[in-house]
Amino acid sequence: MSKKQASAADALRKAIATAEKRGVTRYQIAKLAGMPRSQLTRIAEGETVPRLDTAERIAAVIGARLIIVAK
Repeated sequence: MSKKQASAADALRKAIATAEKRGVTRYQIAKLAGMPRSQLTRIAEGETVPRLDTAERIAAVIGARLIIVAK
């Protein structure tokens, strides 16, 4: 995993944790994002890095945005 992938994945994990603190369960996030809860758990626990389309779906469900900035 590259450093850029790690930082993007870390930001998504933090957004998932914030949603959980607001009372949204991983099951709810996964269901609305159209994925198995086990896959969301692997992403949230840092065991895997999601594809961009998967990260976008998760972000949309939890009210976050993914922003790509060209250097």
